[in-house]
Formats: sequence, C-alpha cells, structure tokens
Amino acid sequence: QQLSDRVLRRFAQALGDSHGSSKERSLDTALRAFAAEGQSVNYKRFAEWARKYIDSPLVAWLFSIEQRLAEEFVEPGQRYQQKLSSAPSPSSSSTAPVPSLLAASGSAGFFGSSPSWTSEEQSICSALATEMEIQDVALVGALRRTWRLLVAESSLGVIDSPSFSRATPSLPEGLRGRLFRVLDRSNSGTLSLSQWVKGLSICFSGSPTARREFGFHLFAQEQETHSERPSPRLFNEGADELRKYAEAAERLFSNSASSVTSGRSVGRSRSASSSDCTSGPKFAPPTRAIFPSDGFEMQDFVGIWAAEAEDVVEAIGCLLRVDLKIPPATPEEEANIVSRLNTPFSPESPGDPGAVWFLISARWWEKWYESAKRASRSLDLPPIDNTSLLDDEGRLRLGLSQGRDYLVIAPGAWRALWMWYGGPGPELSRSVVEIGTTCELEMYPLRLHVYHLEEGEGEESLLSASLEESCVQTVAGLREKVSTLACTTVMRGCLLHKSNVDMEWEEPENDDSTL
Repeated sequence: QQLSDRVLRRFAQALGDSHGSSKERSLDTALRAFAAEGQSVNYKRFAEWARKYIDSPLVAWLFSIEQRLAEEFVEPGQRYQQKLSSAPSPSSSSTAPVPSLLAASGSAGFFGSSPSWTSEEQSICSALATEMEIQDVALVGALRRTWRLLVAESSLGVIDSPSFSRATPSLPEGLRGRLFRVLDRSNSGTLSLSQWVKGLSICFSGSPTARREFGFHLFAQEQETHSERPSPRLFNEGADELRKYAEAAERLFSNSASSVTSGRSVGRSRSASSSDCTSGPKFAPPTRAIFPSDGFEMQDFVGIWAAEAEDVVEAIGCLLRVDLKIPPATPEEEANIVSRLNTPFSPESPGDPGAVWFLISARWWEKWYESAKRASRSLDLPPIDNTSLLDDEGRLRLGLSQGRDYLVIAPGAWRALWMWYGGPGPELSRSVVEIGTTCELEMYPLRLHVYHLEEGEGEESLLSASLEESCVQTVAGLREKVSTLACTTVMRGCLLHKSNVDMEWEEPENDDSTL
C-alpha cells in the first residue's frame, strides 16, 4: 500500500523536530539495526526488531500508519469511505473506555446487555456488510468491535500472530496458526479490519461453498508456478491434518461428548440441521498411493473433502464465538455449541484424578434451558447466579442435591455460558480426587486459615488469609503455597492440625503425607 506525500512530509518534519535530541539517537539506532538485516526482512524478524525498539519514534510512526491503513480498508472514493475515516481510531484518546476482551471476567457479549449501538456505528456496519456482501449486520458490528478491542490491547497497536493466539485460546495450536495464515491474505503478519471481518464471518455464517474454499486454504500449501502468483494445492500432509481435525470437529476439538447434563438433550443433532455440516465424508478420500504428486487443486478438493472442510470451519466458528464473546445468532445454535462442549457427569464415574468440573445453579440452568427452546433470542435471561449455592461465608452450602440445587457441567460448557452471560457467578470449580481406590468429585475442599504470629510482648495472632485446599494436597505442597503469602516471607511457615476438638495442636512429621 502506497503512502501519501502528506504522510511522508509529516515523517520528514518529525525527523527534523528531533534533530540533536535523544529521539534522533534512538531513531538512528533503530535504523541502523534495521538496515543490518539486509535487503529484505520477514515478519518474524521485523516483529523482533519492533519490540526491541518499541520506544523509538520510527517504530511508533510505522505502526501509526499501519493503524490508519487498517481502518481505511477500501479504495478511496467508495461511498462509505468518509464514514470510516471519521470513525475514532482504536488508539485515539477520544475513544470511549471498553472492557478487555481477553479477560474472561464474565462481562456479557455484544447482544443483550451489551453497550448500545450509536447511529454512526450502525451506519458504518451496514456499509461494511453491504460492501463485503454479508447479510448479518449485527455480526459485522460485533467483529468490528472485537477487532478494535484487540488492537487497543496490543502493545504494537495491531493484531499479529501472538495477539491472535492470546485471543483464541480454545483453538488447537496447529489450527490457530493455519487460521491466522489464511486470514492474513496480504502476508503482512497482521490482520486488517477487512481481513478480520471477511474471514471470520465465513467461519460464523458462511455458505457451504465459502466454507469449503476456506477449508481448502487452511490445509493447502502454496506451490511455485510460472505465473506471478503461487498456486495453492493440497498435499499428503495437509490432507492428514484435515482428516484429524474433521474427526474431532463434532466435539469442537475436545474430548467432550455431545450431550447436555440434565437428563435431557438440548438443541438438535447436527445431522438434522440444514445449516450444519454432515458428519461423514461424501466420498472416500484418496489413499497416499493414488495421491497426485503435485497435489489437489481447489476444484478437485471440494468434490472429495467438502464435508470435512465444512465441519472444521463450522467448528472453528463455534469456538470463536466463545473466545470473542459473540453469542450465537439463535438459541438453537447456542444450545448446539453448549451441548458439544459438555460431557454428561456421573458421580460413579467422574473421570480421572485431576479432572475439573463446574457447578451451576439448577435454577439458572432451567431458565437457560427454557430460553434455548425458543425460536428467537431472549434478551431477559439474567447473568449466571450461583449465590444461592453459598452460605453467608461464601462456602458451598451443606445438604445440596445434584439436579435439584445444582448441575455439574464440563469446563467448555461453563466457559461458553460465562463468556456470553457473565455473572455474579461465582465460579465454582471442583476437581476429581482419588481416595484409596475410588475417584470422586471433591465437593467440599478443606478450609484452611493462615495466621501471622507477632512475636514479642503480648504475642498476637492475626488472621491473614483463608484458602481452600484439596484433601489430597501434600503437606510439602501446602507449605510451598503458604510461604508465598506476605505473612510468612520472614520465617518458615508452620503447619498445625488436630484430628478432633479434644486433641492438642500438632505439627505433621511427614511432608509427603496428604492433608
């Protein structure tokens, strides 16, 4: 992309203003380091250089240009360019404060209790949707906001590969890298607004044809040809990766079974949905023996791996809705995602030691269940409220009954609901422990009190902290954890216990024993 003469004159002026100052020296150092890289530099080396000289005015100037170019993503003269250029920049001081997207704090998504849309935002998003031929204007608006949030949170003011990875923790690492490469059509190492909206909208609500082509580019490799542009082709390695991810797409790339915990199913199976992908291949994929040496082109790919490609891209869209806090378009789609992220819980077979589950109020779950059966999204479903499960001290109440008072759901299902609806919560995670030869969900961890003993006249013991620990925690592990508290940084902490109220306090002799 070309820079205007006006921008270049501003840069020249900035260089003149810094003459003889420390800025000039930092600029000279950054330029010399960059020149030492040679005639060209790949993005990885460029990013390392930019982070090292982040305080240099040269780096600041480069990324301010990147920011403006990302906003001005269409050719000048198009009918809504003026609206876009008048929109506040994510890095502008006039931009209203926005909550962090990366912090899973439970703040609601972009619908329901989300901030109201201004007329300017609606106009910009409608123009964006029209230009990109996307029917869902609300989705375009949500994607635009997430892009601006991530840009504002990035130290370099752009969405590069590290910031993209932080924003999409639910995606498998290998698939995350492939997705970023496909979205970055310009190979700049950053994602512009147009690339972000255009690419992710296919994952969320793209047509079958668009998803097949997107899936092809996810697993294809660029092959050098006599033409100016490399030709993407699918080879053995990419086909194997596609098969692997397609097999796990129904479970959204996790080990969860696709069933909702409540004794009844929510939503519908994917095979019954006209908009969802079929679960199996339409044709038997070719074996390595008949795989062409020069790979498959797009037209060959869509006739063989169409179903697998659609499955993978659709599953990516489901997980991105969770990570980016963009609620599904319909209750049916929401129930489908939660169902695929969840696993039925059985008290008799809770899983292996260390497995984590989450408790959720049965009262709130019933409200969500009724909402999930409606034809359109309900805006009156309240945030997740687990306070009815706690006593006055914030501990889990005794005498609670599974099914009547609470349900046990998988981490993926909890995170999806928490990202979309928020709380007060609180988050009630419980782990599976092995006691003897039996595994069970530890509903009531031990409540421990840490005291700070003031030595001297009139020794005084002050409560410094309270914490919950598993009964299978070792004495050595607890010592290490408690020693990090401020009250025990001066001297070694002492662990005391007594088996019943009639016994004296004593210190355990074996640090390998469990609590």
